[in-house]
Amino acid sequence: MPRRKNKPLKSNKVRSKTSGSNIPNNTITLGVGTDPVTNLESQISKIPAGRSNKEYQCPYCNQIIPKSASHIVVVPNEMPDLRRHWHLACFNREYKP
Repeated sequence: MPRRKNKPLKSNKVRSKTSGSNIPNNTITLGVGTDPVTNLESQISKIPAGRSNKEYQCPYCNQIIPKSASHIVVVPNEMPDLRRHWHLACFNREYKP
């Protein structure tokens, strides 16, 4: 009988509704990293365009992220209340893996 190959794990999984999670629903989890503002270990996720139902202010440029815009959300593991929403370009400029 031939061996079944293990499928590689995907790091970009779309999250469904989960209870007790600090990450918003319907996001694409990018992984764990350091929050550029607080320097805390954080969950980093991408919110697809059209999934957000309110505007946010980007901590890098202080401009508004419109409801319909795709953006990054950074949720510190130790302090989920310090969740921050970033423009994709702003996060890519500031984030140092």
